Amino acid sequence: MVRKEVNNGVQVKITIQVLRGTLWAIILMMLYLYGCSGTPVTKTFDPMLQEFEKDIGVSTKGTKIYFADLSGQKVGTCYVGTRVIHLDRDYWKYAGEWSRKALLYHELGHCVCNILIHSKERQLGCDFSLMGKAMETERCYRDYWDRYVRDLKARCQ
Repeated sequence: MVRKEVNNGVQVKITIQVLRGTLWAIILMMLYLYGCSGTPVTKTFDPMLQEFEKDIGVSTKGTKIYFADLSGQKVGTCYVGTRVIHLDRDYWKYAGEWSRKALLYHELGHCVCNILIHSKERQLGCDFSLMGKAMETERCYRDYWDRYVRDLKARCQ
């Protein structure tokens, strides 16, 4: 417990738990506000979001998608618990159709399905799941899309 003296000698007791809780609230609020900075481009993704809902059987309502300049090798990120997704604007600009769709489904897997663990399984030179740690080739996504959707749907339920 910490005691702090304020005006006129009145003492206020502040517990460590309250300070800790306040700190966590500030951190979470900063993450949320950072995630909400800028204008969401979610409407751009409406057709893909509708396809995801049909394929996986869950709602994407309340999900906000933004383009951002992500650092390092990251091409997408989900702020778990907020349903806020950031997609790297340069990657999106140059990625093929299958890679774009796979990236969005992957991030929705985190944000909507709460899948936190990346899959490590590989088969025939491709990740076994859309929830792999790195992006695959257009060929992998095109050739195994049905398998990827079945796996994601099973993990999302």
